[in-house]
Amino acid sequence: MISTGLKSKDVLKMLRPRVELVVMLHSRVVDLYNFDDVLAELAPAERAEVSFRLGTLNVWSPLKAEGPFCLNLAMREDRQVVRMLIHLREREKASWRGATLRWKLDAPKVEGWSLPTTWLTADGIPRSGHQCDESSDVPE
Repeated sequence: MISTGLKSKDVLKMLRPRVELVVMLHSRVVDLYNFDDVLAELAPAERAEVSFRLGTLNVWSPLKAEGPFCLNLAMREDRQVVRMLIHLREREKASWRGATLRWKLDAPKVEGWSLPTTWLTADGIPRSGHQCDESSDVPE
């Protein structure tokens, strides 16, 4: 058997070099306001991996709260983003069109779902499920 000296971790890094590059250089980015331009160049699976590895709060900006996303409500960080989106949309009277909720990622969407008023309280956002949005930023 020939030993290449590569560990499984090294092989995984080689599979997504663009993700590795973005993760390595993120701490050196000066203009984080426009970091979404970097993410826009990545494929959806790559964006999801970058977001997971760096953390949603490190790649998402409330100043540019648009674009498609899917937030895992089991993760505190993602619940914080949902909380910010709720406050932003309430303040700006923006719509929640295109927003969906799934209790599990592979489960069907909850039919007729709209933002419940209980989510407006401090502990009202559930700790399970996936809230996805096309993020239509259009005021009503």
